[in-house]
Amino acid sequence: MDLVAHAIKPENRERYIGAQRTAKGSHHGRLIPDLVILRFYLPSSDGLPVTRTYDVKTVGYSEKYYRVSIPRGREADTRAAEVPACYETKARKVDAEYNGWPYQRGGPPGPVLTLLRSLPPVTGLGVGFAGEFSREIRQFISAVAEKGAVVPERFGCCQGSDQARGVIASFVRRAFGRTSLRGVARIRQAALANFIAGATRAGSFADGGMAGAENA
Repeated sequence: MDLVAHAIKPENRERYIGAQRTAKGSHHGRLIPDLVILRFYLPSSDGLPVTRTYDVKTVGYSEKYYRVSIPRGREADTRAAEVPACYETKARKVDAEYNGWPYQRGGPPGPVLTLLRSLPPVTGLGVGFAGEFSREIRQFISAVAEKGAVVPERFGCCQGSDQARGVIASFVRRAFGRTSLRGVARIRQAALANFIAGATRAGSFADGGMAGAENA
């Protein structure tokens, strides 16, 4: 779901939408999150429903994330934490190309960036090279379980909201895990294909092999 298209100049809107559609296949430069929840609200929250956006990022085995200075198991957290700033950079580039707004880091925001900042920051959901989850994924699973447990009767197997919360969290965790591991497998297959094709120079994996998953 594109939340910023109406902030593009009308004469450039179709060109922008076409470019976003093309970018969907390559995972590069796209300003559309993977998941948009328009009226996000938890029973435990005292606030009003808000729009929440999520972007899933898989992490390839690259020195940028898997290095000694990053504690083991925190690589996916590191990638997820980069998402909000990444979206701000994308918004500035979109403003420059489609709204004629001067591109300047730290400069005044254009229409797209202003709209983006009016929403809660995009939440990154990081999945590591070995299938490990970022803390944001665990929080997302907990939120889904809390929301679903409001009406435990719908599951037919739960006696109360506490049991329903555990059942839902377990199901979502398994489903998310299977999906993410399939993505990891595709990453490894792509890296192997590059290697077999002769992409053995030092920078090949950092550019588009196993590390290329950071753009997924």
